[in-house]
Amino acid sequence: EAGAILSAYGNGKLTSIASKFFYADEVRVCMNQNSGYVFLTNSEYQALMLNDAGQLELWINLSYHGSEGFLEDLVDDAKSGMELEDIEELLENYEDFIQDEDIKELTKIISNY
Repeated sequence: EAGAILSAYGNGKLTSIASKFFYADEVRVCMNQNSGYVFLTNSEYQALMLNDAGQLELWINLSYHGSEGFLEDLVDDAKSGMELEDIEELLENYEDFIQDEDIKELTKIISNY
């Protein structure tokens, strides 16, 4: 797994969200001893993980209630019952990477709170 991650990083196989937000400062390979997940991290403790397409994708940690995951998964979670502050953070920080129909749905959820 570490070899695949380093190869993807070396070949620039980053998603657009990873390219925009991940800082290439003191990048190193890490492993979560509890989950066994291998990932890249940096001096800001951001993380990149391989997605199903073999690209490195930003692993997002939302600051209010600790939700974490790839953006697509977090959007799905938001549509099925995430806390208001986390939905707002998703839209505020990552709106440019969220599908238009999902933005409409999340905006409606916020307005109904």
